Amino acid sequence: MALAARALSPPSPDARSFRTAFGRYATGVAFVTAAPDGEPAGLIVNSLTSVSLDPPLVSFSPARSSLTWQRMRRAGCFAVNILGRHHERFAKHATPPGADRFAGLDWQPGRGGAALLTDALATLECEIVAEHPAGDHWIVVARVDEVRITPGGDPLVFFAGAFGTLQAAATPRRASDAPARPVRQRDPSRRPLSYSGEAASGIAAYIRGYPVATGARSLARDTATGAMSRRVETIRRAHEALNSGDVAGLVAVCDPSFRLDMSDRVLNPAVYEGHEGIRQFVAEVHEAWETFTWEPEELVESGDLVLALIRSTGRGRGSGLELDRQAAMLWTVPADRAVSLRFFRNRDAAQRAARP
Repeated sequence: MALAARALSPPSPDARSFRTAFGRYATGVAFVTAAPDGEPAGLIVNSLTSVSLDPPLVSFSPARSSLTWQRMRRAGCFAVNILGRHHERFAKHATPPGADRFAGLDWQPGRGGAALLTDALATLECEIVAEHPAGDHWIVVARVDEVRITPGGDPLVFFAGAFGTLQAAATPRRASDAPARPVRQRDPSRRPLSYSGEAASGIAAYIRGYPVATGARSLARDTATGAMSRRVETIRRAHEALNSGDVAGLVAVCDPSFRLDMSDRVLNPAVYEGHEGIRQFVAEVHEAWETFTWEPEELVESGDLVLALIRSTGRGRGSGLELDRQAAMLWTVPADRAVSLRFFRNRDAAQRAARP
């Protein structure tokens, strides 16, 4: 009797690929709080999910290495604050380990003293009913005892390692009674529609912050059509690839002669040449940093140059080093591909270099 061949298990994905893949899954953002021993504590999470309606249960997944959660669990209860777009600056500040997450916050104590933000989109007061170990995280399950909802407000969204928001876009009204089809892609020449007074028919959502990998606010646009300029679009794609670790995507928007000048950085200043230099640079970043992003706060076009005013944040791999500072990147984009990038620690110096 012939024995069936044993099926070979496919290799497990590496941690970076796994993280990048789930980075493509857009989530909301919440601030989970508790008051162990009467002292407020909290975590920014994007793993919040509903588990059951009857009884009402939720879960989230803190890291098993989290010292903050080790303190919070002693309270036996916690509050969930659903964050809105107006919390983006707070979320960025509060995400790194060791951050002061309550400085300047307007909150009031809920059950067990857990902080309830007065401007949260919604709050849930919960009691822990189970905690399960799952790999390098915990799965915490809790019963929801009380809910408060604030009408209106846009949500804060996390996608591809960046914070953004959702905004409605509506399809034109149709003369027939046939139901409108959902909007599949926003026409970039149209101004985004506000929520007030818009028809609900055919409303679709898009992540507003994502066009520059994290919400750039002053994109250069073609004044005739309102469309994002070709050069700025190229750099948007470059930062998206850079922040997600997509080496192939970054190489695709850079010329083979590309020159990456990182000589102004404090740690390991260097200059990298060509596509192989890009690959070397990205590999070095991932080797030294557990997380790292160059988040454009503004993209400004000047001739063949695109100035990216960025916020660089990161957590050193095994070193405990935390980085959160403003900087700049000056891209040269004479045609469809970028030919050079120069990093500046000082934004004023970058702006001077970008002037004609």
